[in-house]
Amino acid sequence: MCTTCGHMHFRYAFAELATGKSPESKEWIVSRNTRGLSNKLGRATRRFTDDQKDIILSICLNANISSIAQNCKFPDWLGYLGLILNDMHTPANFYKAVSSGWASQLKDLTLPCTPAYILLCEIVDNKDHLLDRYDLETCQRDIKRSLRYSKLL
Repeated sequence: MCTTCGHMHFRYAFAELATGKSPESKEWIVSRNTRGLSNKLGRATRRFTDDQKDIILSICLNANISSIAQNCKFPDWLGYLGLILNDMHTPANFYKAVSSGWASQLKDLTLPCTPAYILLCEIVDNKDHLLDRYDLETCQRDIKRSLRYSKLL
């Protein structure tokens, strides 16, 4: 399994979250500096069960996108969201709720009338289109433009 981008660490973290562990607990061992995770936790899963997805998505329902954006480097934080959207994709209601909630919050980070803003409004209003990692690419472009625009003010 690739270790270059750290996705392996996210997979381990997702699996730990699904067991009820919290990054704030003493038992939490997943970090980018932890070596030998496969020896400590077993092989990282490539596919999560529907139950695991539901647990992880229920946690993600409460994610504060603005806080994530303020505390993580741009555009990396969009990539972190993309990992959730990619790995936890399911037709279940939790995914639909995360999609709508995140789209609503992302919309607040984009300028009106941009392609991302219009797309995010459609996702919030039309539950048939769910937010996916490809939509985050559109958000990245428009948030980057709005950041440049705000620096000009």
